[in-house]
Amino acid sequence: MLGPTDFLPLTPALSAILWVEVIVYLGLGLFGLFDDYFERHPAWTIRDGRPNGYLRMTAKTAHKLHAAICLILGWIALNGLLEQRVSRFEIETLFLSLAVLMSGVWSMKLPGRMGVLGIVLKPEFWIQIAMFAMFLPFIRPQVALICVAINLWGIVFFLLRGKTALFVPYTSETLVRDVEDALGEERANRVRRILGHKGPAQAEGSTPPNAAA
Repeated sequence: MLGPTDFLPLTPALSAILWVEVIVYLGLGLFGLFDDYFERHPAWTIRDGRPNGYLRMTAKTAHKLHAAICLILGWIALNGLLEQRVSRFEIETLFLSLAVLMSGVWSMKLPGRMGVLGIVLKPEFWIQIAMFAMFLPFIRPQVALICVAINLWGIVFFLLRGKTALFVPYTSETLVRDVEDALGEERANRVRRILGHKGPAQAEGSTPPNAAA
């Protein structure tokens, strides 16, 4: 374990991880921070033919908070590359930032194939595995336990409440229906192709949209 004033020199593996974090997270963080004048507001923020200010504020807040975490993660990685070393505090902050991001991924797992893809295609999933596999001995055990607990919180929340809190019923058909309702048919068709659905998907027991009332 590193001491509070010790530094870990960069190894090829650590350099590779830091470069990925700089490219992915610093890029996302900077983009999310400065995209105010050209951001595209989600379609679901339109109500009765006009923008709903409260919904747009809610979406923007979530967008900026995600950008803030990414910016911190990417900045620490960039500093490590410039200094050619990382302190214990920096590497522990990397662990914690990845745990926070992954907790959100676990707690909001999508139904069906989309859920698996939504996890394995996240860079933080693989970076966190690499960090635990190669750099766990350099951080304090308490910090490692906190990171594990944060991940477990996301998993436990999903298993106990996440399904019913997100999609009712928790099926891929409901996912497609909700995507179409929020973002339109074109985006829903993309989700259908990923899920392997050949035609318009409807939740079990729902009335077809073209059926007579």
